[in-house]
Amino acid sequence: MKNKDIQILVDAYLDGTITADQKTELENLLRTSEVARDLFSKTADIDALLFQWGEEEALGADGAKASGFAHRKAEERSRFTIFQSLVGKVGIAAALILSLGILSWYGIEWNLDDKRSVASLTYESQLVWDDAFAKPKNGRFFDETYFLKSGFLRMNTKKGAVVSIAAPTQFQFDSPEQMQLFFGKMTARLSKEEASLKVSTDSMNIRDLGTAFGLRVDSNSESSISVFEGAVEVKKDVKSTEEFTLSEGKTLKAIGKFAFEDEELSTNAENFNDLWPLTLGIDQYSPLVRLMPPGPVEQPLVEIQSNADVHLMPEEQGVFVDERVDLDLVSGGEQWPENAEVGILSEGQYVSSFLLFFNPVKGGDEWLNRVSGQIRFENEIVGIICMHAKLIASDSLFAVENLEYGHNYGVGSRGLESEDVVDFGYYRLAHDVVSLSEDRRSIYFNFNATTLVDQIRILVKE
Repeated sequence: MKNKDIQILVDAYLDGTITADQKTELENLLRTSEVARDLFSKTADIDALLFQWGEEEALGADGAKASGFAHRKAEERSRFTIFQSLVGKVGIAAALILSLGILSWYGIEWNLDDKRSVASLTYESQLVWDDAFAKPKNGRFFDETYFLKSGFLRMNTKKGAVVSIAAPTQFQFDSPEQMQLFFGKMTARLSKEEASLKVSTDSMNIRDLGTAFGLRVDSNSESSISVFEGAVEVKKDVKSTEEFTLSEGKTLKAIGKFAFEDEELSTNAENFNDLWPLTLGIDQYSPLVRLMPPGPVEQPLVEIQSNADVHLMPEEQGVFVDERVDLDLVSGGEQWPENAEVGILSEGQYVSSFLLFFNPVKGGDEWLNRVSGQIRFENEIVGIICMHAKLIASDSLFAVENLEYGHNYGVGSRGLESEDVVDFGYYRLAHDVVSLSEDRRSIYFNFNATTLVDQIRILVKE
C-alpha cells in the first residue's frame, strides 16, 4: 500500500472518523508493516501537538465548528508530515520551530497569543494604562496585573463573561474565570448557562451564578457588590467556609475584612450607570435615550413618562429561542413601514431583548410629541418588533416577569402607528419610522405619540 493511502487511514483514526472496515485494515498494517508503524508514530506525535494548540477552539465550539477544526487539523498535519520527511533526523522540537515558518507559507495562522489569552477587548474609550503594569496585547488580556488610569473598556472572557471596567481601576486575571479587583469598579454579565466568573477582593470572594452585578473597591479596600439580575455567592475570604447567596436587587458592603452590611440596590445602583450600557452590549446611544438603571424595575411602565425622552429597558437576556417569533424589520438598510419585509426569527439561537418605549406625560400641555434618535449595539440586531399584536405574542419569551407593560388599554395601545393619523382637528400625527443600518448594528427611530405609548422590541444576537 502506498504511503498516502496509509496516511488516509491514520488521519481517519486520529480524527475519530474511521470506519470499522478501515480500522481492521489499519490494525493489520500496523502488525505487518514497519513503514505503517513509523508513519503512525510520527503522525500521532504531530496530532498531539496540534490538538494541544487547538483544543480550546475545538472543545468550545458547536458541532459544525469542531468538524471544521478537525478538517483543518488534518491538513496541517499532512503539511507538517511532508516537512518532517525533509528534515530527516532533525529532532521533533527543532522541526517544530522550523515548521512554524514553513506552515505560514501555506496560509496557516499560528496565533499562540490567542491561545494563552484569557479575555479579548470588545470596546474601548480613551484608554490610558500605567506603564508600570501590563498592557493588553493586540486587544487580548493575559494572566497579568493591569492598571487602567483613565477611560472605559469592555471585554469578553473565554469563559463567557462580559466584563466592563471604568478607570481608575487595578485588576488581575488568574485564569479565564478568575480575576482580582484591587481597587476601582467593574460590572459583569453572564447570560449563558455555561459561562462562569469568580472575582476576589481583599474583603470578599464572589462567584457569579448566571447573573449581572457591579463591584466596587475603594482605595481603603472597602468593597461593595450590587446584584442587578439573578444572584451571586459570597465568601468573606478564600479560606472561609461560610458562604451565602446575595439575590437580585441587593447590595452587600464589606467594611474591613469582617463587618458586612446589606441594603437595597437603589441606594448603590447609580455607581454603575456609566458601565451598565457597555455591559449590556450597547456601544452608543443618543442623549435623549434614557437607559433604565441596573436592577429590578419597581413601577409599571405606564408610570414612566417623559415628553422629551425615550426609555430603553433591557428585558430577558441570553434567551434561547425555541418557538416562532414574528418580526416587522429584519434586513439591514430597510425602513419600517415603508419598505420593510416581515420575517421570522429562526429557532435554536440565543438573543437578548431590549424594549424601547416613548410614553408622553398624560394630561400635559403638549398634545403631540416627537422624538428621534439612534442606538448602536455591539452585536447584530436579528430583528425588530413594531406592532401591538406581535409584541403581545413575544412577551412570553422576552418580557420581564411580573412587570406591567401597559397593554391593558386595548388593541393598539402598544406598538407603533404605520399610517398617519389625521383625526385631531388641525393637528396631524405622522406615522412612526424605524430603520436598521446596513451592518444591522444600529437602529434609527422617529416616534410621534399623543396619549398612548409607543413601544418596539429590539432583538440582538447574543
